[in-house]
Amino acid sequence: MNKDIEISRKDLIKKCDDFLSGKINEESFETYASKLIVDDNIIWDDDVISDIIFQWDTPEINFPITKTNVRLWKHQLKTNENLLREHNIWDHHINFQKEICKKVRI
Repeated sequence: MNKDIEISRKDLIKKCDDFLSGKINEESFETYASKLIVDDNIIWDDDVISDIIFQWDTPEINFPITKTNVRLWKHQLKTNENLLREHNIWDHHINFQKEICKKVRI
């Protein structure tokens, strides 16, 4: 009989630390997430953990696995504050520029 293993935020923070210190690379990071998803004995009961694991598993449609993004995931795990979209939207300055143009009527 296999026993369930519960994944905690602390476990994911440790994985972030491993990446940030160079102990693992992007591929290992993604593989870790994939294994968590497919293993029926791995469980978690936390929406933030779930979101992050699925983001790590599919960086090509979510956020790339970079040092900046791993720091942001770590921050989210500690605080629940998700800053990834803000830091990964390459055109986030456009709305600000539109407001300036409206003011000067360009």
